[in-house]
Amino acid sequence: MSHYTHLSLPTSATAAEIKRAYETLSAHYHPDAQSHADGEQRETVLRLYQGIQEAWAVLKDPASKKIYDRNLAKQEKLRGIKWELKGHEWREYEARCRLLWEVEEKKGKSWS
Repeated sequence: MSHYTHLSLPTSATAAEIKRAYETLSAHYHPDAQSHADGEQRETVLRLYQGIQEAWAVLKDPASKKIYDRNLAKQEKLRGIKWELKGHEWREYEARCRLLWEVEEKKGKSWS
């Protein structure tokens, strides 16, 4: 699940939209605001709240957001390649793709 999904936003969201979504969702899913939740429901709320906090930690800083967006684009490209596999183990193919990315990035080529 991407950080944008945790904040219920599209990847094209602006800094103001990200901040507004964080503030709204953080207040709603804060453990103190969900004191009526118990057991499994409380664990779910805590996981959601942690996801919101992690998303905010990455997306609030323009530099880390840029890096995250670039890596997210690479993951999307990898998902597209995944469907072309025939008789290969996915983990092996993923490792080969990551190695290819590292080699290409050292050469100065960009995948995004």
